[in-house]
Amino acid sequence: MSEQLVAFFITFTIMFGGIILNLFVLAAARNMSSMNGSFGIITKNHAICNLTMCLLYVLVVCPMQLSNIPILITNSRYIGLASIILHECSNMLSLLMALNRFFAVFWYLRYNRIFSNSNTTFMKNFGGLVFAVIYYILYDYLGCFFYYEKSSYTFWLVDTPLCYSVSWYSDILFNNSLVVFTLAINLITVYKAGKSNRNLLQAAGAQMTKRNRQRELGFIKQSFAQGAVIFGGQCVYYVGAVFVTNSVLLFFITSLWVFVHAIQGGFMLISNQEMRSAMSKKQNSIASPFVVTV
Repeated sequence: MSEQLVAFFITFTIMFGGIILNLFVLAAARNMSSMNGSFGIITKNHAICNLTMCLLYVLVVCPMQLSNIPILITNSRYIGLASIILHECSNMLSLLMALNRFFAVFWYLRYNRIFSNSNTTFMKNFGGLVFAVIYYILYDYLGCFFYYEKSSYTFWLVDTPLCYSVSWYSDILFNNSLVVFTLAINLITVYKAGKSNRNLLQAAGAQMTKRNRQRELGFIKQSFAQGAVIFGGQCVYYVGAVFVTNSVLLFFITSLWVFVHAIQGGFMLISNQEMRSAMSKKQNSIASPFVVTV
């Protein structure tokens, strides 16, 4: 099998699986009454963001990998820009989820006012707009195009000193800092929730039971795993690509930051027993307030 077909097969398999997983998350969230509030708004938008990334790669990038369609190759910088914006919006929603649970535990008396449905909708829309404008300026207006490279079957940034600086500060430093900050908030929230008793948990709509403790443990595992995968994907993209010579392995390493969006739905389903139950039984269930996607 040629390297081109291998790259296509890897991308299609992972991203098509991501479509299925994120559709499951959306279907389960729709059947959960607890997902009607602010946390549910963020969760569903996060799944939609990841789903859109997967669809973009299955419907647009995979055909480029398979047949090098000229019109897609010529305009690939717009596809690359869209993938960057989706990536940043997904990370922003992960941070918003972490802050949502943080306020529910530490400032639960003001939680409903700060994270009302209208405020939550405004925050996620405003954040998405800000990221879209900023990254349009950085990766299109300034000429730092993120284009499809036929020889590597993935996207690369234009190689100029300006674009290198833009990528260093806006990508590796900013994104890794954002992921670490989100992970830290998640862990602080879980630690505080574990030490707190009924008052804080009841404010978030749950009771202190053995089952809740197991949910918290699942949240910790999810937070570490997802944070590590995203952080690792960012670092490997820059560090690993320098030392790898095999073209297929290089393709996989430089695509990890995209593939992460395909598996985040899986982490949510694995960590949230109520979501799995809602997905299979098609009925309302109570979701753990301490399950957050990174």
